[in-house]
Amino acid sequence: MKAKNVYKAEVWGMRLEDGMPTTSVKLVHGLFTNKDFMYNWARNRINEPDIKPFRVYFYIKRDGEWEFMAKALATIPMGKLKRRMLSWK
Repeated sequence: MKAKNVYKAEVWGMRLEDGMPTTSVKLVHGLFTNKDFMYNWARNRINEPDIKPFRVYFYIKRDGEWEFMAKALATIPMGKLKRRMLSWK
């Protein structure tokens, strides 16, 4: 039987308290067994109203170690009613 991959996503940015930003921190992270669920989860997290995300890091667990997989920026496209999206770099 094929072993399931484990994926991890981390959203980095600033928390907004009373509309004012605080320090830059790792806001949320999640563990997944499906890559598509991980990407959809990250898209939903960057659009929460109490955070200002900068970037999202994606990892895969191989041989007991977390290996960097991809990085995406959280951007607001022009004319899109301020809904953030992931821009892959």
